[in-house]
Amino acid sequence: MYSPINRLYRSLQAEPGQMQSVDRNRDELQYIGSQVHEMLHTKHRLTGIIEGQQRQVEELFMIKLYQGEVKSQEIKERLGAFTDKEAWKHVCVMAVQIDSLKDTRYEEMDKDLLLFAINNIVGEIVPSFARLKPAVIHHTQVTLIGSTGLSEDSYKKRINDWAAEIRQKVEQFLELGVSVGISRFYPTVESAQIAYQDAMEALKYTIRTGPGSVIHIVDVEPEGTILSRFPDRIEQELLDAVKLADFAQVDILLEGYLKEIFQEKVGHREYFVPLTAFLLDLTRMAQNLGEPIKSLYDGEKSLIDQLYQLKTINEIGQWFRETLIYPMMELFEKKRKYQYAKISDQMLTMIHQEAETDLSLDLCATRLGYHPDYIRGVFRKEVGVNFSDYVSSFRLQQAKSMLVDTDLKIAEIAERLHYNNSQNFIRYFRKQEGITPGQYREKYLSRE
Repeated sequence: MYSPINRLYRSLQAEPGQMQSVDRNRDELQYIGSQVHEMLHTKHRLTGIIEGQQRQVEELFMIKLYQGEVKSQEIKERLGAFTDKEAWKHVCVMAVQIDSLKDTRYEEMDKDLLLFAINNIVGEIVPSFARLKPAVIHHTQVTLIGSTGLSEDSYKKRINDWAAEIRQKVEQFLELGVSVGISRFYPTVESAQIAYQDAMEALKYTIRTGPGSVIHIVDVEPEGTILSRFPDRIEQELLDAVKLADFAQVDILLEGYLKEIFQEKVGHREYFVPLTAFLLDLTRMAQNLGEPIKSLYDGEKSLIDQLYQLKTINEIGQWFRETLIYPMMELFEKKRKYQYAKISDQMLTMIHQEAETDLSLDLCATRLGYHPDYIRGVFRKEVGVNFSDYVSSFRLQQAKSMLVDTDLKIAEIAERLHYNNSQNFIRYFRKQEGITPGQYREKYLSRE
């Protein structure tokens, strides 16, 4: 009985790395038991490593499958190991994206870890017989789901139930909102690349449906449709409001502009045609202001890249306001105040220096290079009175000085200040001062 034990004992001692000296406090059976325990522990550790590598291999396979880098023969060989999956009649791809990390307890650096947590939640909710390995691709959790005998309606209902449960569990455990995009149904796994593109495209429609949506691509993207009209009229009104720096009107018009664009059900890319045109119009306005466009916003990405990454109507409206429109209106207002002050100062100088000439608003406009209606509004805004009223008031002050400081006759003063006749001058003077020019002169001289 002892011979087999002795041979096993000596064999274990002969293993590379084993100590040749015998622990006198342990007998052969204790020594053999410790070695067996160590080998079992090593086996368990190696099994864990192999399983981890197997998971990585499966995820790599799924990523290559979605990218169209797996040949049909390899797909068949993989599915051949699963008789239930080989018999799938319908397949689709379900993609889950985090709506936003804003106002959550997470930061952008946590996103990858959160996606892997969502990946585990999806793996627990969707049964293994109904899916291939869940994976994370390009900041999105992606799962290929299949069905054997269900009708399309029943299949769609089951997927909707899983999607709703996924959203509920992510909200419960991670306190995050997610949206789910679901592809069209395809007959074979070989269509995984197209199905993946469908699901990713469906997620873009959160721009219309809002965050926290479950979106089937067939519901939101009728094939062959285009945006039937561009909201040109309201866009022009919006651009005019920006030029006038009318903040209240801009908010109203921008909301109406976006509403008019997104009221039609068309392909996702169609929405960005008028939005891109509007962006270009705004950038041209900024260049006309003499400002480099980069001075209006902070960020390394181009404006078009930023625009195309927005997911909801509210995000688009907020982005346009905060990135371009509000900064541009502030610049318009600043430049307008400087321009208004400059124009009004030039007009006041002309009035003060040429009050005794035939000065008119049209003449001022010609000299300054503006339309009379424009400088009329500028003058009133800056000075507080109409141009003609100010000229008349200034000439009245000149007349009072002439009445006191000179011996000019009333008619001569009226002629010098370009009144049509002396009677008109006398009537205007009496209306403003309550007495005639002659009475004013006598009153002043009597004080002396």
